[in-house]
Amino acid sequence: GVFKHAKIYQDKLRAYAILIKALGAQYKLQNAMNMGFEVLSQLGVRQQSSLPDTSIVLRDIIKLKLSLQELTGAELLNYKEMKDNNMIAAMSFLQLLLIYSLFAMPEYF
Repeated sequence: GVFKHAKIYQDKLRAYAILIKALGAQYKLQNAMNMGFEVLSQLGVRQQSSLPDTSIVLRDIIKLKLSLQELTGAELLNYKEMKDNNMIAAMSFLQLLLIYSLFAMPEYF
């Protein structure tokens, strides 16, 4: 299969995304999330070993929202486009993880 014949890790990413989505569709959310976190790790994304306190998360979200509100549309458009292929792929996997964590751990949302 794809995993056996892939020459580099990036060749496996699409197959991992499909597998994670299949696990999510079967409501095997924890398995999907575990696999997603493993992919993120392989892509170089570091993560905490435990979830932060919800007050810390809320504080950071509010801080981000306030800093984004200060930007004009032109300033936002002037930001550099992401070029790192690993980080672009990581964003796709983070999106999947966000969806599955919403259902698996609603107390954080």
